[in-house]
Amino acid sequence: MILVLDKGHGGKDPGACGNGLEEANLTDDICNRIAAKLVPYDVQVEFAPRSSSLNERAAFANGLNADYFCSIHINAGGGTGFESYVHTGAGDDTERIRTILHSTIYSGFLAGQGVVDRGKKRANFAVLRETNMPAVLLENLFIDTATDAAKLKDSAFLDGLANEIAYGLVVALGLQKKTVVDTDKITIKVAGQILEGKEIDGRAWAPVRALAEALGKTVSWDEATRTVNVI
Repeated sequence: MILVLDKGHGGKDPGACGNGLEEANLTDDICNRIAAKLVPYDVQVEFAPRSSSLNERAAFANGLNADYFCSIHINAGGGTGFESYVHTGAGDDTERIRTILHSTIYSGFLAGQGVVDRGKKRANFAVLRETNMPAVLLENLFIDTATDAAKLKDSAFLDGLANEIAYGLVVALGLQKKTVVDTDKITIKVAGQILEGKEIDGRAWAPVRALAEALGKTVSWDEATRTVNVI
């Protein structure tokens, strides 16, 4: 699974500005947080190149044969709230994923923050039109509205937003957690019995009770002296 995150604007383009904030800085921050929260999952996260044109960003995702494209933006124009976009000609799968993502983000976090749900919309945006895979563009609050900007200045709010976007992607795309292989695990054979142990700094370690009992010994614990006694 390859996911492309598009940090809206950037390079020489700061995007929308207002209340001491720049859209490009916010989208960079949010996308980095999303990517960090997806590390435990079996997904390859790539960032679209910020210095390129919109068509080049789409071409980047197409060249990777990505499975999903998610463009993160901050809105402007005097409104308030959150909205999501897919292309005007988007198919059923794109709409299905967007619906899950939008609902998860809003119900799971933004509603509790008093953010207005502006709805699920369609538009002929270049990054939605030119990408070959399902794609969504998220407009996260209004940078030029004081109440929205106050939230965007709050690191805890940004982290909560990124967390819910990441979770929405997990749910909508059916992402699974990576299988963790315990490379330090070793097998210890004692008197014909098989025990599990660990190799730490070149030394073999085994659980005391299991090892002692395999050798026919009795184990006790002295809480006062914090001592293991093997008899």
